[in-house]
Amino acid sequence: MKRFYRRLGTFIENKRLVVIMLAVVLLVASILGATRLTWATGTDTMISADSQVYKDFQEFNRYFGNETLIVLVKGEATSQLVKLQNVQAMDGIEQRMSSADGVLSVVGPGFALRQAMAQMGGAAVLP
Repeated sequence: MKRFYRRLGTFIENKRLVVIMLAVVLLVASILGATRLTWATGTDTMISADSQVYKDFQEFNRYFGNETLIVLVKGEATSQLVKLQNVQAMDGIEQRMSSADGVLSVVGPGFALRQAMAQMGGAAVLP
């Protein structure tokens, strides 16, 4: 193995211009390739659009909808947002939202903290 790396080092030292040009070509090719990447996050990326499951899902969404609502909580500093008093206030909002008609799930800091408490062997409540 030592001999391989010695030969590789000698090759790079003797052919440094070729190695640099090859590296530049690979870098340019990588940049061009990266510009062609696209994001696809729809249901049709997981399920074939021709399948019955996909058709049923689309029909369900047509009648019942699949909107997502995001609530942003803003503060002066992150340390202010994670104070227990503020997490309890956010949890109260989460609880009211989750009890509203038509709401399927609510995930927030209170939910995450309750889950963590339950996994630690305690009750699923805020400390």
